[in-house]
Amino acid sequence: MLNRLKLKHIIAFIVILVIILLIISYGICAAKVMKTKSDYTSMPESEVTLGALDNEPLTGEDVDNNGANEEEQQSDRRPMVYVEDTLYFEIDYIKSLPEGADVIGNIEKVIAQSELPGENYTSNTAWAPIGSPVYADEDDLSVIYIERLDLESGGYMKYVTESELLSETSD
Repeated sequence: MLNRLKLKHIIAFIVILVIILLIISYGICAAKVMKTKSDYTSMPESEVTLGALDNEPLTGEDVDNNGANEEEQQSDRRPMVYVEDTLYFEIDYIKSLPEGADVIGNIEKVIAQSELPGENYTSNTAWAPIGSPVYADEDDLSVIYIERLDLESGGYMKYVTESELLSETSD
């Protein structure tokens, strides 16, 4: 009887210890997430909206590093896709496609956001995973749309060429 009582106490102690360890590890993870989120939301807008907005070419390398090391700087690269030998920059989310937009292909490769896409139908964002349809008006390839497969409500991300990006920001 005494051994059973000791065994129950030992098991209860182990269960409590495991619960405490889980709570501590959850707290550490939550603190890291909050730190990351607060770091991002407290960034000046110039660091969040990446890319040069003057008349110089945008290469994906155009990030004001403000003292950040190269790894931190590159991980903040804006979402981009490379389609039909052209680099496109994400600018907006839309609910429906404009008239005349048809499928021109599908995303075939996804790379890290810190990388610069350089192969056709390559994305550096999880918002454009492999298999995502790419839409465009074949008469105007300065704007493309990629279907958001991850959203139940659907929708499309709008991407533009460098010249379109510069003309939209100068308006």
